[in-house]
Order: sequence, then structure tokens, then C-alpha cells
Amino acid sequence: GMTPLVDADNDEELVRLNQKQKLDPPQWKNARFDKYTFAQGMRYLKKHQPKFLFLSLNDADEWGHRNRYDMYTQTLKQYDVWIRELVAQLDAMGDYGNNTTLIITTDHGRGNGAEWSDHSIFTPGSQNIWLYGSSPITRENGLLRSFDRGYTHLDIRPTIEWTMGLEPLPCEKNSCGRVIEELVGPRWNN
Repeated sequence: GMTPLVDADNDEELVRLNQKQKLDPPQWKNARFDKYTFAQGMRYLKKHQPKFLFLSLNDADEWGHRNRYDMYTQTLKQYDVWIRELVAQLDAMGDYGNNTTLIITTDHGRGNGAEWSDHSIFTPGSQNIWLYGSSPITRENGLLRSFDRGYTHLDIRPTIEWTMGLEPLPCEKNSCGRVIEELVGPRWNN
């Protein structure tokens, strides 16, 4: 949303970003522009080196639903720039960055052809999503996979649990994924 990001020591950079975001609301409600989310996330990463950081970017989806292909593709190009910036930042952070597992994915795909601006279980093509990951064992090349090649969103949770040293949460049959071993190495599978 538009909620300001704050930390315990009233970081001046975060305060400045919060003020800019307040003066620059997007056309859609309940979300800030991604440029503020990314800047705040990068600031927090550099300053606090958290054990877990989750960023959710929204602009591409919003532009897609508005049938603004020009803005949608411009936003995707910006995401590519930010991913390179994030990877470079982690590379510059020594042991912290070298021992970080990075998972980037989408929450859904988009429809094919004329239905590109939509997504649902009834929209052909919108089930196609992708994952980029890097970790200490993939540091040189990273890992890019399309989930139509055997992985699903269900596999993200156990992969994150593995990287955090946690045992998997109990789950019902077919409701849990498996560790993405190419990204983090073998440990356990359901």
C-alpha cells in the first residue's frame, strides 16, 4: 500500500522516500509506485542486511489491466534494470551477499494474444510463469526456470524454509511443493 516504511532510527533516506511517495500516488489505489518500493527495499537491504526480505512489485500488473502495453513493457524493462542492480548490490556485500539466496518470480502469468491484459484460471497462457534464482551454489550463472518445466509456486515455500534452516510445515497430500534443488541443493522432498 501507501504505508510509509520506517525503521527504528528514523533513517533520513527512508523519510525522504516516504515523503516523495506521498506526493506521487499512482492511478490505482492501495499501492505505491514500484520505484518507491524498490528504493525502500534496497535501502533496507544495505542498512540492515536482513535474514529475509520480501518485495512485491505491482506496476506491471496494473498497467496490464489497464491495457497499456507500452507502460507494461516499459515497466518490465525497468524490472530488468532493478534485478541487475539488486544482484550487483548483493555481489558487493561480501559474505552477506555471497551467502544470500535470491528468488524472483511472478504471482501469475498473463493471457495469450488479445487476452494479454488478463489472467485467471480461464485465461489461456496465464498459468505460464517463471523463476529466477541465485544462491551460493548458482552464484556464477544463476538459475532461470519456467514453471511449466516441473516446478510450481508451491515449491517456493519449502525452498525458502530450506534456506532458513527450517523443517517443512506439515501439509496435506499434493498441497506442498518440493525444494528447488538446482537452486539450493538437496535436503528433503515430499
